Amino acid sequence: LKGEGFDVKTAVGRFVKTGDPLIAFDRDLIEQNGKSLLTEIVIANMDKTAGITAEVNKDVRAGKDVILKVTLKDNLTTAPSVSDAGVHTESWEIEIKNPAGLHARPIAVLVSAAKQFDSDISLQCNGKTANAKSLVAVMGLHVKKGDRVRLTADGADAENAMKKLIPLIETGLGEDLTKPVEVPAAKPAAVSKNQDKDGVFSGVSASPGAAVGVVVQLQDVAIEVEEFGATPGVEKSKLASALAEARQQLSDLFEQTQKTAGSDKAAIFAAHQELLADPELLTESEKLIDQGRSAAFSWQQTINKQAAALAEMKNELLAGRANDLRDVGKRVLRLLTGEVEQKLSLPENTVLIAHDLSPSDTASLDREKVVGFATVGGGASSHAAILARSLLLPAVSGLSPNVLNILNGTPVLLDGTKGELRLNPGEAEKQAAARQEQAERKMRAELLESKDEPAVTTDNVCLEVGGNIASIEGAQEVVALGGEGVGLLREGTPIVPKGQSGAVQAAPAEQAPATEAAEETET
Repeated sequence: LKGEGFDVKTAVGRFVKTGDPLIAFDRDLIEQNGKSLLTEIVIANMDKTAGITAEVNKDVRAGKDVILKVTLKDNLTTAPSVSDAGVHTESWEIEIKNPAGLHARPIAVLVSAAKQFDSDISLQCNGKTANAKSLVAVMGLHVKKGDRVRLTADGADAENAMKKLIPLIETGLGEDLTKPVEVPAAKPAAVSKNQDKDGVFSGVSASPGAAVGVVVQLQDVAIEVEEFGATPGVEKSKLASALAEARQQLSDLFEQTQKTAGSDKAAIFAAHQELLADPELLTESEKLIDQGRSAAFSWQQTINKQAAALAEMKNELLAGRANDLRDVGKRVLRLLTGEVEQKLSLPENTVLIAHDLSPSDTASLDREKVVGFATVGGGASSHAAILARSLLLPAVSGLSPNVLNILNGTPVLLDGTKGELRLNPGEAEKQAAARQEQAERKMRAELLESKDEPAVTTDNVCLEVGGNIASIEGAQEVVALGGEGVGLLREGTPIVPKGQSGAVQAAPAEQAPATEAAEETET
């Protein structure tokens, strides 16, 4: 409105006291002509403040109610906001707007950002408090959409931590807040032998599509560990080396997945990297090592305990992350014990069957030979299912344990759309599946052919189609699919560069132009 309707009551350099009017406005004029009725209150000179407290979701009266209290450093004698360790700061209550609440990927963004600061940072929700630098601890808060969280920070850089983390949470921690949450299909009841009739096993759709192939059973081999080890110093060194090598493996897997499935799906392995540097997991493991246990035993016990706690959560998205934790745990255990990862000789048109598939298993599938997979565990919201959908790989989960008894080499029809696995399909069923797959490929090809045409509705409204990206590769993918611009530019995913090890950290500014651009856009 270029100032119209506003009457500024003060000016730069003028002193004000509590209760002085700062600005008046013509409410009717603004309501009729303004594009938005939201009012932003901007605190400049944050370096001179020791803390901010705000009233939220409350009706206020002009000239009577205090809506914002700023504690200045010059007045620290009356504010209990400084400790020997530095500044204590608290945020206001922040409403979580992520469609599925805080699950592994947005939490990984929060944890990675929190680790950039030396201060102790906590997240509070529903009367519980968690270390904001621990992915496992924050997942344990079970933060749902609509919940209100509060950040606290103690230390010399507490204020800078707040400046970084509050906007990050408010804007969704890299998630698209407009995207509806994908509701997973209900888990079927346990299927008995009598219900697996006519060679058909019924489960739930994890990824649509149909495939005809032969069964290959993927057995989950337990890794044997020695309970007692060498001195604590030696065992801690072993654990540190295994964690560093595991980080490098995940960095390679991130790059591979980014090329085949896109940045969003690759972010799964960024979350895995955060787990490797999780202070809760490391502290618990080192406690056991100090008691004389081996690094492998200590790590295995810690992972099993935390995974069991996650699996019991009522939120299916968070419960599904127990599989991610086991996946990360097994990767480190193999390195600690020298156990060689299972390598299968796969025939053409392989349909893998397993109790469950980890994200690492799924991302590493030989797409030249594997045409789909079926599992007893998992679900539509598992990371394995998410990766399968991005790879256009049919998948079924929630099947009867009886599928684990199917002999290798048995011909099967996997219908990911119906959520079925059919043994020894007839020629007519094979042809129907082939026609379905051909029709889907044709539809995808036709859509790609028209990708550069304007998006115009039947009543001649032209819409701009944008993509949500977090990397250069994401931008290239948007262009390849006919996108006209960027809808949401996320901060870059933190990944350890090749050839480096150590804690996961954000890339330097000169390597992450996407981050700078995102901050400029928000500004």
